[in-house]
Amino acid sequence: MRDGKGDYIVGMDARIAQLTEQHFSEIYTRNVIRSKVEVLDSTYSALAAALVHNQGAKKEFSLRRRLEKLRFVAGTSAQDKQAVINALVDEGVNYDQAVQLDYPSNTKKAQSISQRAIELMSRVGSTGVPTILQVKGEKVEQVDHSAFYGRPELVLSLLETSA
Repeated sequence: MRDGKGDYIVGMDARIAQLTEQHFSEIYTRNVIRSKVEVLDSTYSALAAALVHNQGAKKEFSLRRRLEKLRFVAGTSAQDKQAVINALVDEGVNYDQAVQLDYPSNTKKAQSISQRAIELMSRVGSTGVPTILQVKGEKVEQVDHSAFYGRPELVLSLLETSA
């Protein structure tokens, strides 16, 4: 990453690792952070999330963890469309559906989900990520995400307590 962004990210990744126990590998640092061509763009990740959105939060979190391992451990670029398609297939998405990742209908769906998230975040005064929201009917509550550092699977416990 150019213009000192890589150095900044390496420092922030160290802080994130300290707080969350997230592992950032050397290959990630070399292939992604120190790359001269990598850009910060999570479009394919967002499109993948839109493809599984209707399957519920458990599926979205499972896909999220798989994509994080690809990026932060295996050092795969977020712009590697085929890697994201493969992750979707590994999550049980039909290949014919997974390759439609960036089709206009899914792009529109992802934009709608994103817009809804922005609206919900504004209701609780949040402007950044990560933000975890618990929505019960019309009630929107921001959840302190620090309780889930190093244990993202616990986020799913929110589903059980909200039932």
